[in-house]
Amino acid sequence: AERPRADNTYDEEARRILAEEEETPFIFALDALIEAAREGSASEEGFVAELINSLANSDDDRVIALAAGGPEGVEEPARRLALVLNAAGVPARRVSGLVLSEGRTAAGGASELRLWVDVWFRGGWRSIDPDTGDELDARHLLPLTTGERPVIETAGVSGVSASYTLAPRPEDAATEALRRSDEAAPLVAALSLLSLPQDTQYVFRVLMLIPVGAVLIAFLRQVVGLTTFGTFMPVLIALAFRETSLWTGVVLFTGIVMIGLGLRAYFNGLQLLIVPRLAAVLSIVAMLMAVLALLGGAFKITLGFGISLFPLVIITMTIERMSLVWDEFGAREALMRGAGSLVAAVLSYVMMSNDYVEHMAFMFPEL
Repeated sequence: AERPRADNTYDEEARRILAEEEETPFIFALDALIEAAREGSASEEGFVAELINSLANSDDDRVIALAAGGPEGVEEPARRLALVLNAAGVPARRVSGLVLSEGRTAAGGASELRLWVDVWFRGGWRSIDPDTGDELDARHLLPLTTGERPVIETAGVSGVSASYTLAPRPEDAATEALRRSDEAAPLVAALSLLSLPQDTQYVFRVLMLIPVGAVLIAFLRQVVGLTTFGTFMPVLIALAFRETSLWTGVVLFTGIVMIGLGLRAYFNGLQLLIVPRLAAVLSIVAMLMAVLALLGGAFKITLGFGISLFPLVIITMTIERMSLVWDEFGAREALMRGAGSLVAAVLSYVMMSNDYVEHMAFMFPEL
């Protein structure tokens, strides 16, 4: 591909004139970075890499001088990197876009805009993370705008915001069949879940798994003889594990339930009615989850409390049910049902997190 031209706003001649007229620290810092990168490299590829790595160091005095004395907006890492590379004669452009990932998010696939810089070297555009200097995988990037163009252009309005929902579409053949059936059999196309918006599809991908988990729980209870707290409680616990990951969810669930049981026994001595007692347990569980989230943040551990309302209600009801069984049938029966529910929840999670099961449940819900 033909090499594009670099933006010459701050080329060598422009920098020389500005330095003579204003003696600005910004120009001196810019030249110092470029010269240091040239001296520390023997090729254009090495020069670009050295320049990118230098700008990724936010503690460098030259980078601080660039951010403090440059044009408006240069304190933003992506804009600063593009400016310096173009000033050095290397074509670069600031890009706004979305990062595509396979992992689910608590917001149902919602994604935020990211900034990166496309740099021309090694005969093509390379996407660079301006904060770390690492090269990004272009296959996982969806550019929306380049340069200074905004994602949304408006006139006469204010307070405009945009949100993006991303979801993988592995059902290419089914989507094509749906497009054709829309012409031949519009009723069939209208009844397909693929015709729903992406965020609604995400909800139904989860909802369609509940009957699958219920069938497994029925098998475990009726055939295997496993005792659990109800039919659907283990399925709901498994859905809560989808938000935290399995082993993190098991540890958190077990710990919170044990602490909740102890506090629930204390509430028994207060002779509270069922509704105030449930409200008290709910409050305690909410505070425990808040404390765990704060501890996780302090130690840089992600605990998956993105939509804490769902696990919160499930844990509260589990504590209440376990306490009632403990009071009526004793500790052994309560612990057996609790362990059975946890085992059933883990098995349900394994089945419901299988990509093939999820695909079949969503694409063919009539099964």
